[in-house]
Amino acid sequence: FGKEEHYELLSNDADGIDSRFDEDEYENELLMGFDFGTSNVKVVVIEPGTRTLAVPFVKASGIDAYLLPTILYEADDGTWTLEPTGRIVSKSIKLDFKNKPDDEGVQLRAAGFLALAIRHARAWLYTSNPHEFLNGLSWEVIMGYPSTEDDEESRGLWRELIYRSWHLAGVDGPVTPDAARRILEADESELDVPIDYFRAQPEVLAEAHAFIRNRPREAAGEGVYYTIVDVGSGTLDISSFAWSQHALNGTWHLTPFI
Repeated sequence: FGKEEHYELLSNDADGIDSRFDEDEYENELLMGFDFGTSNVKVVVIEPGTRTLAVPFVKASGIDAYLLPTILYEADDGTWTLEPTGRIVSKSIKLDFKNKPDDEGVQLRAAGFLALAIRHARAWLYTSNPHEFLNGLSWEVIMGYPSTEDDEESRGLWRELIYRSWHLAGVDGPVTPDAARRILEADESELDVPIDYFRAQPEVLAEAHAFIRNRPREAAGEGVYYTIVDVGSGTLDISSFAWSQHALNGTWHLTPFI
């Protein structure tokens, strides 16, 4: 445990506990995307075909406002928090889960941190859009994970993590180790949002897709290849890919080389 970080979280009027999820009668479709970095987390909420909202976490200017330090704290009453006034529980949440995904303590801390980030993101969305998203939301949640290839085992572990974290975020009351343990041990039948609404994909593929979405035509070309280098504080991601248009039917294709 320790204290050393200096930043101030944004406050929101809503608490973000209620996801307002309604599988059958929804008014809005939303996608929440997680960039779960070693040192910082970034979150976006997307209204498909309409707009993409970057979620601010801290009181800062520029891009720093959208970077949530990947640190879990413990308050004086034993509850977990994102507030840097508490004692540091873990600063290596992502790497710990990557290296020891079967360790219960690692699972609890990762789920607790992500649950708090989810609560904040939903609280900010509801607070900054007070006349929208009042009820009936259909959520899809996507998180990138570190992997050299799109293997089913890794994808399943990270998918299960964000799935359980989402449900922990929806538990009334503070996020605690006991609350996290109950959600991690719960049968899927006890959780109200089906796992089908949660996806995990390799970070390198997510980076390639983001590049293409921002430059759909400019990036294309016969025999043109791209390499994206993401230098993180704990990992180095390199993705190479081609983006081309089919000569006969005109469809666009992203071919990854990872």
